[in-house]
Amino acid sequence: MTDMFELSGRVTLVSGPAGRLGKETSLALAEVGGDVVLADIDEAGVQATAAEIESLKQKALPVVCDVSQPEQIQATFVKWKTSFKRFVICCSSNTGSRRWPSKS
Repeated sequence: MTDMFELSGRVTLVSGPAGRLGKETSLALAEVGGDVVLADIDEAGVQATAAEIESLKQKALPVVCDVSQPEQIQATFVKWKTSFKRFVICCSSNTGSRRWPSKS
């Protein structure tokens, strides 16, 4: 019987990988052999998560993307399709909240 969590050869898109939940989800997917497309508005955070995934010897495609913007989501899927050709899992871990400067 094969391991039900084995993801070798599979690709996951994770939105919100710069945050705590998304980062841990992304790393867990990589630990079981999955490659990960990382979509987040936080460029530094998405790059940091990608570096950790690559240290696990898995492929990571970091994409700066605001998931509230349909054109950015479409561009992310184009990048994924160009890089990986196949897609298996989609995981949304972003909260959808934004930090706005306080009005003083």
